[in-house]
Amino acid sequence: MADNNASRGRYSIPDDLVPKEELGANSKVDADSLKVEEKPFSFTYADDKGNALVNTTGQAFVFDTRYVQIDMVLPTQKIYGFGERAANFTLGQGAWTMWSHEANAHTDSGAGGSQLSGVHPFCLVKADNDTASDQFFGMFFRSSNAQSPITSHIDGGRTLLSYITIGGNLDIYFFFRGNAKAILAKYHNYIGKPALPPFWALGFHSTVPAESLDSVKTAIDRFKADRIPLDGVWLTIPYMKNYATFSLNDQLAGGLGEYVNQTLHGNNSTQNYT
Repeated sequence: MADNNASRGRYSIPDDLVPKEELGANSKVDADSLKVEEKPFSFTYADDKGNALVNTTGQAFVFDTRYVQIDMVLPTQKIYGFGERAANFTLGQGAWTMWSHEANAHTDSGAGGSQLSGVHPFCLVKADNDTASDQFFGMFFRSSNAQSPITSHIDGGRTLLSYITIGGNLDIYFFFRGNAKAILAKYHNYIGKPALPPFWALGFHSTVPAESLDSVKTAIDRFKADRIPLDGVWLTIPYMKNYATFSLNDQLAGGLGEYVNQTLHGNNSTQNYT
């Protein structure tokens, strides 16, 4: 769902950054499964037995310049995803904020604002409460704005999902019919497969003290003296000057570049500095 009024200046993720599949024969839904009402707008998608998987009928829907909210009823309380965060594998009730934030990885209780660095606006939902069933479906919210899905448990073992974002377009992709593995495969086929990492990234890594160049050298020399493999060297947070991004403290600024080029990257070394 997009706002075609260009004066509003809504931002949409460029297709070359996050692939966007063109609608075609493979993306059509079964007419018998999808029901859409225009006034007021709502939609329902049901499985082959007529059980609603996603139902927005009678729920809140707001589409404003800097606030977008769509509420939908989901069939179960078994919801997974909306990363990155340190939380229970099955998400309970709460606000699962998504906005890249370098926070300490304490357990996210669902109070909001406890997200970590990664943003993965995708959730996997069990399609029914039958313990013998392995059917799931997935939802991908294609947005780079701050997002806060709120889950609330309601009667019948169902969940009310309130998806809230501060702007952009409402761009939701649904992946139906399959077990968890099949749904995740459909999702990754859509967004693209993970990039193949460089060989050294699969090796042995360690953070080293970065208060000064001497502390860096001492730590790396200790690895060599003890014959411990070291493919990737990561500096700890004190490498920054006053915690400013893209900065080096005064003790490192004078010689770190030369040391990295000559010692870590030179002399046929396979070590890498991060």
